Amino acid sequence: MKRMVLTAALILFVAAGLFATDLQLGLGGGINYQGMFGMRQKTSLGTQMDVTSNDFGLYIFFDATYVQLDVIYFYGFTEYDYINTSVTEDVKGSTFEMALLGKYPFALEKFTIFPLLGIGYQFKYSYGGLGFFGGIGADFPLTDRLYLRSELLYGIRLGSGSTWKTTKIGHTPRVKIGIGFNL
Repeated sequence: MKRMVLTAALILFVAAGLFATDLQLGLGGGINYQGMFGMRQKTSLGTQMDVTSNDFGLYIFFDATYVQLDVIYFYGFTEYDYINTSVTEDVKGSTFEMALLGKYPFALEKFTIFPLLGIGYQFKYSYGGLGFFGGIGADFPLTDRLYLRSELLYGIRLGSGSTWKTTKIGHTPRVKIGIGFNL
């Protein structure tokens, strides 16, 4: 965990230096939704299943001009549909994710819009693991220092797990809405 925070800080300062700009810092939090569709997994015994998930949760973000670090808590509903059987298993559970996103803001007349591209790691036993994301976000100022942040992302989840093997990647749409504060 310390290594990831240190790496994120290093990337933040390198990105600011490369763009030779004033570093704007902020933080905030909000709510999010993540779906996960199309993933197929195989157990160590050879049983295969399709995995579908709908997760809701809270997130906090640490923001700089060109970099954003998200810490996300999900609680969700996962369905395992076993291949070549009529067995379906519904599971509820929670997970954490950390994501590092690069962004490039464009200031428009009344708000700022920014494309996002990044990587995340989800700490979940069954289908967690590495994911790659891209999308768009926007900040709408509420006061001089307070802003409304919205993001729409699409990603792929490669998956992992100690007793699972992902044989088909998952598609992950994500929507986030939050409030941020410029430091």
